[in-house]
Amino acid sequence: MRRLKEDIGIIVLSLLIAAVSASYFLGFLQREKEAETQDLYYLLPTQPKSVLAINQPTAFAHLLLEKTPGVDILQRWIPEAFLYLLRQEPETPFLLFSFHQEGVICYAKANKKQAEKLEHDILRSYFSAYEPQEETLHDIRFRYYADTGSRFLGCYQYGGIWVASYSKRLLEQVVRKQLLPQKQTDDDDLSPFFRQFDRNATANLLFPSDGWQIQVARHDTILWKYNLPWVCTDLFPSEGNICGFCSFPYAVPNDSLYEAMGDSLAIQLEALFPRLHVTPQTSQDSSEVYFTFCSPL
Repeated sequence: MRRLKEDIGIIVLSLLIAAVSASYFLGFLQREKEAETQDLYYLLPTQPKSVLAINQPTAFAHLLLEKTPGVDILQRWIPEAFLYLLRQEPETPFLLFSFHQEGVICYAKANKKQAEKLEHDILRSYFSAYEPQEETLHDIRFRYYADTGSRFLGCYQYGGIWVASYSKRLLEQVVRKQLLPQKQTDDDDLSPFFRQFDRNATANLLFPSDGWQIQVARHDTILWKYNLPWVCTDLFPSEGNICGFCSFPYAVPNDSLYEAMGDSLAIQLEALFPRLHVTPQTSQDSSEVYFTFCSPL
């Protein structure tokens, strides 16, 4: 009997050790993934108009690129060459897009072999008319693919990161950040907002709040106004819809106020994306108000 108890104790202890080890290993992988994405976030040039992080490219492509409304939405913001890359190589583990006045930048974690696959197997088939032009800057090789309208898509791989943009000026800004790391000012540091992203969501969207003017007036008194510079939204599919989730600090106990805020946000979302027909839902706890927006595609 004593031997049986000892054997059971050893088995239980072994299972506990295995469970703790597995938990630590999975936590380590998650921390490594977050560290990698943070590396990409740091490379963003200052003052982006918005940022789109695609955590699950396969699911994202299935959600938006297989339906006409989804394609129409993306084509308004993302160059066709990048959409082609997303269609042809959805297995890329993570893609990041930053949107600027001068254009769009695409970032991916990629070693030299992976970067060659992105360019040789995908971009060359898209830009099939001409061989890319090459240029070396700071010992980094740039390739430029000729597109319509006298435009060139430039790209390079350095430090385990592949970057592409139609704006040479934006590419050079990213290179300088890689070669000459500088301390970011509080206004430029977006990391507190990136940490709010749910990495398990299909994608995350960060955009400035100033264009939204999120405020609700009651009896000529403004009861609530969102005063942080950025809004963080998690994107995910649900029953054939595309949905977004975001939260704001809880201000006052007033359900009608938050319902009006949800309606206001829905109207502005439809103004940004005319193909959407948004239905908002709100919920709250003692510290946060939660908004979920869904639209059929």
